[in-house]
Amino acid sequence: MANRWFEKAISEGHINCLEYNKFVDPTSIGIGGFGEVTKYKWRDSGLTVALKCLRADTKIDESTIGNFIKELKLLQRVSNHSNVISFYGVTKDNNGYYNMILQYAENGTLREYLKENFTGLQWIDKLNIAKEIAFGLLFLHDNGIIHRDLHSKNILIHQRQPKIADFGLSKQTNEISKSSNSAIHGMTPYIEPKCFIDPKYKRNEKSDIYSFGVILWEISSGRPPFSSFKSRDLIVIHLFQGNREKPIEGTPPQYVELYKKCWDNDPDNRPEIKSIFDTLNDSIEISSQNNEISPSRQENINTLRNSSEITTSSLVGFSDIIPDMIDSNTPTSSPILPDIIPDMIVSNTPTSSPILPDTIPDMIDSNASTSFPILPDIIPDMIDSNTPTSSPILPDINTLVQDNFPENLRNTAILIVGSTGAGKSTLGNWLLDENLFETDSRMDPVTRVCQTTPIRIDDRDFVLIDTPDIFAVFNNAKCLSRIERLCTYGIQAIILVINIRDYHNFEETIRIIKIFFGNGITNHMIVAFSGVTKEQNEQNRIESRLNLPMKEFLKTVQNRWIISPNPDIFKSDDEVVKRSMTSVKDMILKFRNAYHLPYFNKARLQKYLFFLQIIFEFFIFVIVFIVFNIYYLGYYDKSWHTLWDKFISVML
Repeated sequence: MANRWFEKAISEGHINCLEYNKFVDPTSIGIGGFGEVTKYKWRDSGLTVALKCLRADTKIDESTIGNFIKELKLLQRVSNHSNVISFYGVTKDNNGYYNMILQYAENGTLREYLKENFTGLQWIDKLNIAKEIAFGLLFLHDNGIIHRDLHSKNILIHQRQPKIADFGLSKQTNEISKSSNSAIHGMTPYIEPKCFIDPKYKRNEKSDIYSFGVILWEISSGRPPFSSFKSRDLIVIHLFQGNREKPIEGTPPQYVELYKKCWDNDPDNRPEIKSIFDTLNDSIEISSQNNEISPSRQENINTLRNSSEITTSSLVGFSDIIPDMIDSNTPTSSPILPDIIPDMIVSNTPTSSPILPDTIPDMIDSNASTSFPILPDIIPDMIDSNTPTSSPILPDINTLVQDNFPENLRNTAILIVGSTGAGKSTLGNWLLDENLFETDSRMDPVTRVCQTTPIRIDDRDFVLIDTPDIFAVFNNAKCLSRIERLCTYGIQAIILVINIRDYHNFEETIRIIKIFFGNGITNHMIVAFSGVTKEQNEQNRIESRLNLPMKEFLKTVQNRWIISPNPDIFKSDDEVVKRSMTSVKDMILKFRNAYHLPYFNKARLQKYLFFLQIIFEFFIFVIVFIVFNIYYLGYYDKSWHTLWDKFISVML
């Protein structure tokens, strides 16, 4: 009977039906309510998907199946939100059962994610997780979909982004097949108490709000609710008596107040999901103003910084002495250096020397900057300024960064970024008007390196950089370091390639880009849509395929977008290709100045400071050497050669 309903919906064009042989490399990942859930590779798109078997019980009445099909139709129509798991349609397997084709989430469930990552999360991370779940739930409710079984195992994490899954009648249908009492099925801690009081109670939007309140508490605690209870019945009694989990120490009061409102016994007292979303969004803005950086982002930033640090070896014989001398306020004795040296360093009275200039004690003791004939006054300007400043004693920064970098790549960069299989290399080849970039989308993105080549647009020279998968790049310090090096002269434009058939995680992509390149990068961003039909290419119209978040994002980049033609449909001399490439080149040239990354400016400063460190260590060595000879050996009137020989002999 279920198959008859599916076939009717498919024949009427309400549900996409794909051939089963398009899915390869099956891997079982669990058992769902209807049957097995299997991971597959979708050959045509390169996506990894989950096929959920719809092996429904024959006892399910016709009305329930009809409602389920109706909701699948709605689900397919609205399945384009970044916080809702994508539904691509159905396919009929070799056993004659229909399977739902769903987006595969690589990071598992929210419960698993919290268990593995909770200790590294700051409040800004937790608030973002909560806000994005609320955003997905708001989208469902606005489209008339009630989840009915919301809990931390039905929220999946894909590339660190929450996605609501297993919603609607798919769960309810399975419950009906097991028992006539559908209301009490589900994960007990997340079920509102009314369901236990009235078995006929129909769950509604406010039921989802109750469940979301429990999820908010779980996000704050990192553990499942009532995990210490051994019996389901004990949890029911506990909830029926009005008890809830206690707030976790350190939780912001506003957050506690929010989830308490959500899990209120009276559904009428629970807030609407729009109000919840707004509250969480406001909390994130406050946290952002306090400059709180999430540990996951900080770890990536630290990894990047560590990859470019240059370490120097300590002076032989002084590694254990000099740090103590400099850091400590207490004089430190040494078998080699006399007590007078610490006295010189910690004393407020400058110690004169016939050999050392009077400026050196002043430099050591004073908090004020002291001019020195060798170190120019330009150094403070270098530290305060974002613009590299030349110095008579420091080499040019471009020489430092580029080393033996090819001359033809020493230009401002045009960066092409996006997810694996989006069509980055294809767009690069369109721009070059020749196939210089490899376009094998099946290549492992982690092992790929940036593809680079010079490109000239209207007598202006640039370096075109085709990057690997954006998420692989951000977790690969070596690749980040190479991008930094390639972008030394700034970024003229960054082209974000998005496959219009699967752009549900584009917001996470934007967030990753901003973390590394800075918020200002959107002022130099162009969006290129791939995977567009021949008709849409020719008409240059894709508005009907864009959801509201994408339309809002395009406004932030001043509607700079183009369509990247499909190479299987068009050739380089087709008018569609020429029009599209002319458009993107015009956009590139309209950017007046290159974008210099905030981090790259810091990297430049680090390289300057490295040379300053060497100079400083050299002067410390000279000071120690002179003081050693003067106060320990008493060689006031000896030549430098004699002093040096004696110094080395004692050290050895």
